[in-house]
Amino acid sequence: MQTALRGNNQTIGYLDNSKKPILTALLTLEAMILSDYYHIELIASTLEGYQFQGESVQRCY
Repeated sequence: MQTALRGNNQTIGYLDNSKKPILTALLTLEAMILSDYYHIELIASTLEGYQFQGESVQRCY
């Protein structure tokens, strides 16, 4: 299952919960990513072309 990350009303990446189960802990946290402060909401949808790794979101080509 992939879970989209939303920050400041924009979808900015997703978690692949099947590969990194520990990341589900983010359901109860706020994260700082992309050198800005983002309040992270986890929503059940898929956003192709992005990967969430640690505390950064990287564009995949």
